[in-house]
Amino acid sequence: RDRLQVLDDWEPDVEYTMGVDVAAGVGSDESAITVLDGGSRSLVAQWACNRTTPSRLGEAIFRLGRAYEWPVLVIESNVYGRRVIEDGKPWRTHGGNRAGLYEVVRATLEDGLIEEMTAELFEQLASTGWNQRKNRPDHPAGKHDDRLISLALALIAAQSVPLRLPEDRSRVTMEDLIRKNRTRDAQRPHPFNVRGDRRRPM
Repeated sequence: RDRLQVLDDWEPDVEYTMGVDVAAGVGSDESAITVLDGGSRSLVAQWACNRTTPSRLGEAIFRLGRAYEWPVLVIESNVYGRRVIEDGKPWRTHGGNRAGLYEVVRATLEDGLIEEMTAELFEQLASTGWNQRKNRPDHPAGKHDDRLISLALALIAAQSVPLRLPEDRSRVTMEDLIRKNRTRDAQRPHPFNVRGDRRRPM
């Protein structure tokens, strides 16, 4: 039912990771699963549905997990997520770590590691802004961030996987990358702006 979008083929030597954001399955927010190539941090596949209940979401996680040979899995465990988790790494989002989830996505994008994504994920990134009142990144009313959060959780899982640079960057050391990132043009667009109005788009 077009719930799964595959951006890259499965490869036997790749270590995959998965992040899962859990919703109620009543037609509003989507439950979302993101599959990453853990070594390159590139987006491989994304599944989303707003009608799959938490009790049924485990089946979708199992099917994708089996297809990608049991990747490291991080599931957002707030409220509905508790119903899903039986194994894997739970993640409980709260005020103290919510900004960190967005920051790991921003850093990955700034490093140029994600070059392709679904249109729905791009829309969620583009609509995310800095909420001055809450003092944190947030989506505007009527928008969602479930695919974005599932991406962030997959990146959290990927932190245990050594970074694998593409062949054309194989001669670039991590020190060179860090130095380049620190001197990057300050005007380069970010996924969200941490200064200014109550909420600014990307």
